[in-house]
Amino acid sequence: MVSLGRMTLLVYDLDVAKTFYVNGFGFEVLFDGEVAPGLRTLHVGPDGPRGAGLWLLKAEEPEAAAAARARTAGEPVLVLYTDDLDAELNRLRSIHVFPVQGPEDDGMGSRFAHILDPSANEIVLVQLPGSASKEAYPAGSIGLIEFPTDDPARSAAFYRDLFGWEASEGPYRTFKAGSLTGAFPDTVNGFPALRGLVEPGDTIVYVVVADVNASLAKAASLGAKILLLTTRTAPDHEMALIADPSGAKIALARSGNLG
Repeated sequence: MVSLGRMTLLVYDLDVAKTFYVNGFGFEVLFDGEVAPGLRTLHVGPDGPRGAGLWLLKAEEPEAAAAARARTAGEPVLVLYTDDLDAELNRLRSIHVFPVQGPEDDGMGSRFAHILDPSANEIVLVQLPGSASKEAYPAGSIGLIEFPTDDPARSAAFYRDLFGWEASEGPYRTFKAGSLTGAFPDTVNGFPALRGLVEPGDTIVYVVVADVNASLAKAASLGAKILLLTTRTAPDHEMALIADPSGAKIALARSGNLG
């Protein structure tokens, strides 16, 4: 049996490309180092070292990257599948990347959009029929775990050195721990609605729910303390924050088309 391993992509700046693919798509950094004196390569991917990924190489001249793109006859160099196209585009907008085409339907149940990476490599994001994020994270599942911190860089370095978790760059540093997604939110400069409600040292578990308001009311009837009423944190995402009867802080979250 043969499986897809690596695709080589030429970029203008390895560090800029690293930030883009980690923050924009949530890819892991699987290798970053010199394979020969003066030859640095960067391996990123969504599914660990045995999954398909990208070898990012620095183009010695801008013309080299342009020539590589020309070999696709003007077509995109990469197609990526996503469970939730709207959520992915929102994440890309947060790093100031906007579609150059779409989002739109293909008439057969799929939705897609075209974007450019910082080296002008064209990428198509596709959401196949039936692949909405609500299927990936059914109600009642843990969708995210956060470790609030007043120093995201320090926290990311600690868990990298302890467990090997590679976190993204930026004020909201995400990481993968097995199948679980986590993050180090900045309690000083982060999401304003949570300032003062979460403190460095808290652990916040995000539980996916079908209806945040209904879950909030049920939690209150069972003895939970409401810390934050339902709040929209992105066009397609809303959350509330509670403390369970023992004081553990839990976020109730829902993603999808909220209207």
